[in-house]
Amino acid sequence: MTFCFTLNTLIICIIYIVGKTGCYIHHLLQSHLDTYIMDSKWNVPQPFISAYPILKQKLTSTTIPLIPKDDKLIWKNSHDGSLSFKDAYTFHASNHPQCLSWSKMIWHAAIPPSKSFLVWRVFHDKLPTDGNLSKRGCLLPSICNLCGAAQETSMHLFIDYPFTTDIWHWLGSLLNLNCNLTSFLDIIRISDRNWSPHCKLVILAAIIYCFNIIWHCRNQNRFNDKRIKVASAINLIITGTSLSGNGSTLAASSSIAEFVILKKFDVKINPPKSHNIKEVIWSPPIFNWVKCNTDGAAQGNPGLAACGGIFRNSDADFLGAFSVNLGVSTALHSELIAAMLAIEIANVKNWHNLWLETDSMLEKNFLAFKSSKIVPWSLRNRWDNCLFILSMFNFNVSHIYREGNHCADQLANLGLTLPSYSWFNNVPPQSNHFPSSFPPRLGNKKNKQQCLSE
Repeated sequence: MTFCFTLNTLIICIIYIVGKTGCYIHHLLQSHLDTYIMDSKWNVPQPFISAYPILKQKLTSTTIPLIPKDDKLIWKNSHDGSLSFKDAYTFHASNHPQCLSWSKMIWHAAIPPSKSFLVWRVFHDKLPTDGNLSKRGCLLPSICNLCGAAQETSMHLFIDYPFTTDIWHWLGSLLNLNCNLTSFLDIIRISDRNWSPHCKLVILAAIIYCFNIIWHCRNQNRFNDKRIKVASAINLIITGTSLSGNGSTLAASSSIAEFVILKKFDVKINPPKSHNIKEVIWSPPIFNWVKCNTDGAAQGNPGLAACGGIFRNSDADFLGAFSVNLGVSTALHSELIAAMLAIEIANVKNWHNLWLETDSMLEKNFLAFKSSKIVPWSLRNRWDNCLFILSMFNFNVSHIYREGNHCADQLANLGLTLPSYSWFNNVPPQSNHFPSSFPPRLGNKKNKQQCLSE
């Protein structure tokens, strides 16, 4: 069971009592957490509740599993409750933040990682140029092998040297851009423009190959005494860029300018995919079944969140609906809570033939119903209880596009305006604000007067 903060609260209360009374009674406290659970409900002595009201609040927010489980320590700041190496690194890195706008731009599946890694070394100034070697204690006369006149530094080698300037001007002429470059970031930002995905990849690959070929030319001159001309270097850049561009399935636009750019690098054009038109219609469940459509809404992630759901029978008659204001939460939480509420309400009303339908991608892939690991640890006990309830149901879950889930969407938006949980035995009076969306999908028109709120 997930009782991390509840157990801590009990311990803190006990320690507080010991400190207040001055009596060392810890050796007399032999009870365990399960001592305070009876018939799947909390049974904490009233003196504890009276003395420490916050304890009742903590216990109320903790769901007791219907199936006994072992106690488990939870890392509260993670999604699944476990402490991963990524979480530890993120916690450590938060004290040393790095704002590198280019860090994710230089990596792509279609570009060999070794090529992107050299650019990463350039940006961090970690290449073994003469200037960097001298900083590490290697005292040697520094001279650029390509020009034989200036000291070899990363800035000189990749931006200032006339050989590299010719390469960057050549690339700028292909893109119809004026390449007056003053930093490495200016170079990488050339690809971050309003290009199509395919063209953006090709331009990024060309930039990365420019860095690699310049470094290759420097090494050939220094170690093999072989000078490569600008025309030969450009051919090597085009060859590498062509391999990366033709290995991608990203779509290009129908722009003539992009067509010219792609053909300059000998890249085949991937035409944009045509739109698929699908007919979206809500369908009632089969005889003797109840269908519940649910949806969640969040104004930010996290942000003010709510969820809602609507129950209908095989004749498309309105059976009931709910809307819940969840306070500050995430979109994932709101979608999951909507599904759990639908299952819990169906269990209370003995609707044991339940069809759950939602536009959430989570339920579309049925991941949450196959494994609880994808569910946040704070909801996992409640989710496991719902799965236990479903084991006694005839249950089906399906995905519907949001165009066919409009009623549940409106109920979720309605929840943002409500103080807490509301159950509607009849069509919500607020549905009058949505005359084009609610009535056609609610089956028979009934009285819209009664609204029960809890």
